[in-house]
Amino acid sequence: MSAAAPDPAPHLAIHVHLLDDRWHGLPEWPPAPFRLFQALVAAAARGDVLAEEDAAALAWLEEREPPMIIAPEEAPGREYVTFVPNNDLDAVGGNPDRVGEIRVGKLVRPWLLMADARLSYVWRDVAGDMPSEHFDRLEDIAHRLYQFGRGVDMAFARMEWLDEVALKAISEAPGFRLFRPRPRGRERPLAVPARGSLNSVRERYADMRGRLQTHVEGRNKVKQLFRQPRKAFFGQACYECAPRRRVFALRSGEDATIYAPWRRTKVVALVERLRDEAAARLKTALPERVEEIERFLVGRDAGKRDKAWRVRIVPLPSIGHVHAGGAIRRVLVEVPQGCPLRAEDVFWAFTNLSPDERVDPQTGEIIRNTVLSNEDDGFVDRHFTEPALRWRTVTPAALPVKRRGRLSGSERLHRERQAIAAVRQALRHAGVAVRAVSIRVQREPFDRNAAPAGEYAAGRFHAGRLWHVEIVFDRPVSGPLIVGDGRYLGLGLMAPVREDVRRAESEPGDAFLFRLPGEGVLAQDGGVVLKYLRAALMRHDAETHRREQTCPLFSGHERHSAAPARSGAHRHVFLAAPPDADGRVRDLLVIAPWLADNHPDARKPDTLDKENPHRHFIDVVRGLRALYGPELPRTPLVAAPPAEVDEHPLLAPARIWRSTTPVVSTRHYRAGRDGTPEAFLAEDIRRELRRRRLPRGEAEKGRGPLPESIDVIEATVGRDGRVRGLARLEFHAPVRGPFLLGWGSHGGQGTFVGEPPRA
Repeated sequence: MSAAAPDPAPHLAIHVHLLDDRWHGLPEWPPAPFRLFQALVAAAARGDVLAEEDAAALAWLEEREPPMIIAPEEAPGREYVTFVPNNDLDAVGGNPDRVGEIRVGKLVRPWLLMADARLSYVWRDVAGDMPSEHFDRLEDIAHRLYQFGRGVDMAFARMEWLDEVALKAISEAPGFRLFRPRPRGRERPLAVPARGSLNSVRERYADMRGRLQTHVEGRNKVKQLFRQPRKAFFGQACYECAPRRRVFALRSGEDATIYAPWRRTKVVALVERLRDEAAARLKTALPERVEEIERFLVGRDAGKRDKAWRVRIVPLPSIGHVHAGGAIRRVLVEVPQGCPLRAEDVFWAFTNLSPDERVDPQTGEIIRNTVLSNEDDGFVDRHFTEPALRWRTVTPAALPVKRRGRLSGSERLHRERQAIAAVRQALRHAGVAVRAVSIRVQREPFDRNAAPAGEYAAGRFHAGRLWHVEIVFDRPVSGPLIVGDGRYLGLGLMAPVREDVRRAESEPGDAFLFRLPGEGVLAQDGGVVLKYLRAALMRHDAETHRREQTCPLFSGHERHSAAPARSGAHRHVFLAAPPDADGRVRDLLVIAPWLADNHPDARKPDTLDKENPHRHFIDVVRGLRALYGPELPRTPLVAAPPAEVDEHPLLAPARIWRSTTPVVSTRHYRAGRDGTPEAFLAEDIRRELRRRRLPRGEAEKGRGPLPESIDVIEATVGRDGRVRGLARLEFHAPVRGPFLLGWGSHGGQGTFVGEPPRA
């Protein structure tokens, strides 16, 4: 078989097919990638012999980033106990006939698989890095795999290349779920192979063979000594999976074609009634899981770690039209993938429920004015999930700040500041890592069809704790977005403001892109062009604002001297001139400091316009028309539209980033103490990313995940003691730029561009 991957098939997949519809390898689900790696090692080995070609292929596999996992839906099976002999025959005098006296109970609870018993592990974008001989060896090893999990979990495996179409088909197949690896997180930590895993598995196998040793003391005294085998070495990655969602419609009990709307101000009562009725139905059907139903559906006795796996019931007010009215006609039920309750069981419990069911005292007849029925009309996707910069509450958010009666102006301002701080905390609790640049709180609704916050019957929440909230993020955020303490009771639901999506496509932001005419300039002349670009910004700033004082935002110097600014943070603009593949510069970029440096100090640039530094930045940069100087003929500049700026390789999301200009270390190299120049520069880049908290908005507190690997090539040590070289950053998942790193990054050094994903 040919080992070469088809051109459009960059993803490597290993499919493991279990012979039974159950799996016994407790406790984790899905089975960890390290289990697959161990099974492959066992399949490749012949006793204690592992062929060099097989070892090389497995060593290559262990150094890849963690794979995606596509697993069938599962349910925990019934627990039972099997009794097996304990390995302690000496306790009965070595008599095999008395082995029944040393039996011990072994608890077994398999995972029951709801779909085909197939587990797929997919390594993305590895076709270009995989030698052909490794594919042949791994394919042969996969064909030899015979078990996966415990000894009773017999299986076989196959390997193939997948393109995007095939990957989407198997990941979205009915009854299967896709688990994606995350560099950081708290849910589903699974063991994954890492560099050194193969050697550790081989060493453990050797230790297991020699764990019992005979030791002779004196002439006739013989002892059996036990030596604990060394543990296998592996890494760890957290796997996330999108929650399962089901939308139900509130229909009339007499005519299922008619909606039975519920008042928006009674949203908490609606959630509590539906939740309690669904919980009662589940307890009747699953009496052995009452405790889990209480914790993860009702929320009673739920701890901090349980919040991420709780079922969420979200009533959806009708919005999107001036005459929509805002009444509740649909209910969204969301079950996280880590929830111990099966999604299908939860959805069954809500089907045909009635929040206003009652019994006629005269006839004993059950009367239902409203019934929940399944509905999938795309309402959620149209109105609550679209990416946007600006979001507004549809139902007020419950915050730990209470409004009181009449307050003075200063007291009211203080309360609102406390509420804004509470909103930022609520965003962290909701898992939103994107920075909020503006937060507004008020009692009045943003939608004229909605009611003031104080009119909502909020159950255990005092009406004074309810606030309508508007949030503006620094980049688009996708929904559904629900914030506040009442997010499990239908409060704090937010909707995107679509006008901001269109406005963001037409208005300039934190980066400007200028096109050079013709074929541009040579890469070696890029530094000269950037020098005159900075001079033009400084000159235009002075002309625009009619002052002689230099603005530190564009000069990079102290206000009243020519000394460089030494605040410790990057608080002046970054300039970049990334050369194209043919070695010519055609694009110039001016980037605000708060976009290239996520440190809090960089978000407070030292500008002469302290009230609105962002507007000051836009007013100056957007006025550039041409560059000229002694070393540069007059060069007109053509500004690109904002939509093209966001798609530029310097800013667009990418998983692999390569430096187009040399990265210069921020520290001085000490030969003999700092290792090789390549390792020194790689560590310097890692420190720079950590110091600047890049990439932006991918984790809590604005700290992005560090690259999975940092490769440095062509590193040299200059006369000034700094190391210069080209670098390559590889992340687990696509992240947004820009990456302008190292000494001289404000002047075009250390400019990284993202590699476009393979088709």
